[in-house]
Amino acid sequence: MKNKNNPVSSEIINKSVWNSIGDYLPVIINRSDMHMQSWAISARLPKGFYKKWIAHIIGNLKFREMAEERIENIFRNHIFDWQSFLEIHWHSKGVSFETDGVNGCMVYVYFEGGDCGYSCHNIDTFEQANILFLALSLYLPNLYSALELYEREEIKSSPFPEEDIIYKKIILHNKRQSENKEEDCQTTLETFSSKGDLQ
Repeated sequence: MKNKNNPVSSEIINKSVWNSIGDYLPVIINRSDMHMQSWAISARLPKGFYKKWIAHIIGNLKFREMAEERIENIFRNHIFDWQSFLEIHWHSKGVSFETDGVNGCMVYVYFEGGDCGYSCHNIDTFEQANILFLALSLYLPNLYSALELYEREEIKSSPFPEEDIIYKKIILHNKRQSENKEEDCQTTLETFSSKGDLQ
């Protein structure tokens, strides 16, 4: 009987050449030059296992909730300079992440020829890159654990419908919101003080 203890990770290691195992971990790259600021995020996925199981994994409500909770917990107490949200897009090909940006700012799953993985669109600031990179970095360990489990146990579950997309929006705390709250509090105190002077 074929050993299936760690089928996905074994395949990645056995088919990898020098240093390419790291391709399956998310990486953030600064592509800025004198004329334009730009960032990129990428990660490969094990195409055979991924295409076989991803719709079934995404169709599992517990998996989605676990990933959302893990991501939300990390972002809950951090204050960003500008970014105000992280949006999680669940679909039959996997999950994509989006944050504030002109014409969209996101990382998404792609399938091209014999390869599949994560690429990105329109990341202009380091803060945008950090948020998307962190979200992907938190998601991928959950994904790989699920891939191992589904392949090892050959779990049969209802696949996520091809035409559906589920959006989960996580509100991020940023300095602009904090400043607005401080101004609102100050205005309220001043109003209360003014009313007190009239009495």
